[in-house]
Amino acid sequence: QYPGLTFPEGDEATFIADDLAPALKNAGLNTKIYGNDLSWDSTAYADGLASDPNAGPDLAGIAWHCYYGSPDVMTQLEQSSPGLDQIVDECSPEIRGFGTPEFLISSLRNWASVVSVWTAATDPNGGPIQPGNNCNGCRGLVTIDESAHTATLRTEYYQLGQVSSFVQPGAHRIDSPSFVTYGLNNSNIETVSSGLDDVAFLNPDGTKVLVAYNNSTAPISFAVETDGRYFSYTIPAQAMTTFEWR
Repeated sequence: QYPGLTFPEGDEATFIADDLAPALKNAGLNTKIYGNDLSWDSTAYADGLASDPNAGPDLAGIAWHCYYGSPDVMTQLEQSSPGLDQIVDECSPEIRGFGTPEFLISSLRNWASVVSVWTAATDPNGGPIQPGNNCNGCRGLVTIDESAHTATLRTEYYQLGQVSSFVQPGAHRIDSPSFVTYGLNNSNIETVSSGLDDVAFLNPDGTKVLVAYNNSTAPISFAVETDGRYFSYTIPAQAMTTFEWR
């Protein structure tokens, strides 16, 4: 039922070089081309495409989904193909155990330069959707009730804002300790151990940003040291918060 096709990585590389890139150039477009567009468990495909000389300079990066595998494969690809951009262009974290905060943090800690969720808005039943391709539990950032003429911002909207409202375009991720462990369950879906997770950035304007999430069932107290200065904070259970300073 799903509208798709089988496209081996060698064929995709040839298509990019012989058809897609020339068509974009002839149209006067500077659109970036991202290959793969599969979950984190598709490492063989992504590695093959990234190393294929046919794709070469026309391939801007690799796009990933979050549904299977672990985000640490993006770090592995960065080591084998440094400089190749990586984005996570589709994820419905509400149908996976890790949720939006962990999806954001674990992706950004593993070299993703862009993170987006699927989908933006749905009706109260998670639709509309093509029949036969139901995604049970999938919900958008916004719930549109056409009968009541209302729009409701879901929790995920504000969780995304913990990053997008403070991390500027062109920011660089900077080192911060990790207090959780990423793994896989028996269904090959990402897991995160209980504790404090975080990711930090340096913005182009010189501000620093720390995004922290407590995925445990109890408050966690921690301290942050930067440039010889300190601050401390106690984050409630299941809370996500952002700090910004110069």
